[in-house]
Amino acid sequence: MRVLITFPALWSIRVLFANAIDCYTLHHPNEYPVRNTSQLNNSLDGPVIELCGTGGTHTIAHQTEGVSFSITRTTPQSFKECKESFVDIISQCVNGLGLRGGELEGANGTLYRISFEDPADRQLVARRARGGRSKSTRPKATRPKKIIPKKTTPKKTKKKSPNKRPKKSYQKSHKSTSDRRETTSTSPTRAKPTKSCKQMYALAAKAAKVEALTNEKSTTALAKRGEYSIKVPIVEKRTSKPGGNGCAFPIMDALDYPEAKKMPSDAKYYGFSSPLVCDAFGFKQSERPAPGFVQGDYQIEHVLEWQVVTKFFDWLKLRKFSKSAFDNPDRNALDKNGKRRQIGFCEYLKVTWDNPTPPTFKLAFSKDDQERTALGHIQWAYPGKNHFEKEFVYLQTTVNAPAKQQMWDFKDTNRIYGDKTSTRFYKDKTTKKNEQKLRVGMPDLIRGHKAFGTKFPQKAANIDDSRAAYLQLKWIYGARRYLKHPDIKKIFKIQKERIGGVLDALDTEMENHPKETKKGTQDAWKRQGLKKLWDEYMDMRFEMAKERSVNDMDTYIRLLENVWLPKSGEGKDTKKDPKGKGKGKGKGKATSGKAHDDVNLEKDRTVFFAQIKELEKKWLIEKAEPWNAPWL
Repeated sequence: MRVLITFPALWSIRVLFANAIDCYTLHHPNEYPVRNTSQLNNSLDGPVIELCGTGGTHTIAHQTEGVSFSITRTTPQSFKECKESFVDIISQCVNGLGLRGGELEGANGTLYRISFEDPADRQLVARRARGGRSKSTRPKATRPKKIIPKKTTPKKTKKKSPNKRPKKSYQKSHKSTSDRRETTSTSPTRAKPTKSCKQMYALAAKAAKVEALTNEKSTTALAKRGEYSIKVPIVEKRTSKPGGNGCAFPIMDALDYPEAKKMPSDAKYYGFSSPLVCDAFGFKQSERPAPGFVQGDYQIEHVLEWQVVTKFFDWLKLRKFSKSAFDNPDRNALDKNGKRRQIGFCEYLKVTWDNPTPPTFKLAFSKDDQERTALGHIQWAYPGKNHFEKEFVYLQTTVNAPAKQQMWDFKDTNRIYGDKTSTRFYKDKTTKKNEQKLRVGMPDLIRGHKAFGTKFPQKAANIDDSRAAYLQLKWIYGARRYLKHPDIKKIFKIQKERIGGVLDALDTEMENHPKETKKGTQDAWKRQGLKKLWDEYMDMRFEMAKERSVNDMDTYIRLLENVWLPKSGEGKDTKKDPKGKGKGKGKGKATSGKAHDDVNLEKDRTVFFAQIKELEKKWLIEKAEPWNAPWL
């Protein structure tokens, strides 16, 4: 039996780490009855032992007196490991001191979990069993109310054509904070066989590929991403240098990525322990790919995004020097009044740092005694092939892009994923023609969308589309767990400070390198305090990344709950075919295919809603955990 878990808004949640066990703790533990550890240990001698002996590669659970024991696995668990894991969780995470269960990751990514049922959930389930409504303060669903036709007398029913169906009624959804325009939404479509989590992962990963490629700004950067399919080795294709563009002109490319076969032998893998299990959230560093994954399911990762470095110059132009004017370094460039012509920051940077024949020089900060251009020294500060290779790691592709990538993108929105549905043109690789496709925003992916012209008809809420949105949120959760890992924080700090050190050194050194022309010597760069500005910029970008992740997770988890909350009383009286359209012969013996679909849909809703609540629980814990910039 699957346990439904919710947390009242006033509860503050955090996680304690004890010997690789994540313990759940709440600041108001009195809401739970205190369980005696000996009583729970006694439970291990009965049904839980049987649970440990159950084979398979899915999630199984047993509930007893408000406590749930569950196992999530992609390979059959060890009986001994199973029992010992539950004993360890009880001994360390159920002690009457506010610790209320926990989870432990075993071999091969198997996740063992003990959780206490929320009293509010018991009331919720009891009300639903009675056909009543919850008294929860949950926001109203954006899903429109189902329009139920008025009952008709038998005579009127006979007069109607048996094949004629009442016209569907649609109701405009409430305005969402993520999409202010009015959108026509429909009730969920008739049930179809839902896909496995592995199938959903493949579909969602393919969509993530399209999104990531669309977000790239240069053809060089497009080439670096490779394929996202779990069957295609991504890292082998991600060896070209990522492009950089700052101040509206190509200022530099990063150094090449190392090839996968030349990566350091001790390079670590980061990602979900069980990425193909939808409601498994264990995230870790490991020596090898996760079960069911291969090296090709990961990308070679810098940690600090190259776009963050190059867009620093755009930020200076737009935020710091938008109203500033600089003297043209060319002393002969005069205006009509005989004064030195004024230019903007980007032109000033280009003329002094990246002119047609930029000077090369050694930079003491670099400590490698190599002569480079100013932009070449910035390249040096960033990891590349045969260069700071120890800082490269493997990160699961779907966590890296677009989740982490868009978390740090330089754009005018506080979202990671797009929230507007629109049409775009993509070049078909086969026909070489531009083909119009629909790019569905997250809100419409969850609740359905209106028609877009004649090519893209209205689409109702679909459980598999919503499950794809669910996985995208899981990947945001993974990106945050990745960036919080102690080793990643250490690398991030080193890279940020090394870039800042080079900028500071260049800020001074470039004063010694005026440009020489046929008309004479031009003025050199004047120090602008780049190191201080870089620190301010990185603090801002870090807070923006946090804000985007919180906005997407809070908004779309709430929307998923609203749309897929199991409906009380639905599925009743479905054994009879109300219109006699079933395959059976004879009055009252036919079974309605639609009624059967409705029952299946409600079962799927219940399972999916439990997964949403599990994501919400993990997210509340993650959000409550402090996350500060690694360099502070």
